Amino acid sequence: MQAAANRQQESQLAPLKDAIGDLAGADVALKRMVGLENEIDWLTSKYEERITKLREDLEKEVTARREQIAIWHRALNGFARKHDDETFQIFEKGRRSVERTFGTFGYRWGKWTVRYTVKAETVVNKLEADGHADLVKVTKRPLKKKLVEFSNDVLEKWGARKTRSERFFVDLKREEVKS
Repeated sequence: MQAAANRQQESQLAPLKDAIGDLAGADVALKRMVGLENEIDWLTSKYEERITKLREDLEKEVTARREQIAIWHRALNGFARKHDDETFQIFEKGRRSVERTFGTFGYRWGKWTVRYTVKAETVVNKLEADGHADLVKVTKRPLKKKLVEFSNDVLEKWGARKTRSERFFVDLKREEVKS
């Protein structure tokens, strides 16, 4: 394929080789090359303007759709919260999400975190008094990453308890929807 392209370039170059017989011919060639470079610059500028306009239009369209997705997301979250009780349970027993034809929605548990029910200094003093200095940072703060391994019963006596947040999610099955 490259050989064919080279032959085509050679056939286009053949008449031009004879056209440049002196410096005046070289000037003609240079002038034509400058003209072609200017045309390339003009075309590039022209198409860049179009591309920029298309990108702006695309951004507007995408933003509008992302806003609609956010509204639907909030609506699904509201629906899930409204029906997360005994009278109209949308989640199967032991589940916090529901799978549907076009996606799955529900709640995912976050990582366990420890929150203090008293001042951190009090938790530190109680940990040290119980012989758990290894759960305290040198800055005299409890090591939450280690405390999370204990049950709330144990944490309560130190003035702490562990909780975890729940985050609403939606996973779309895009391959199921043909626009």
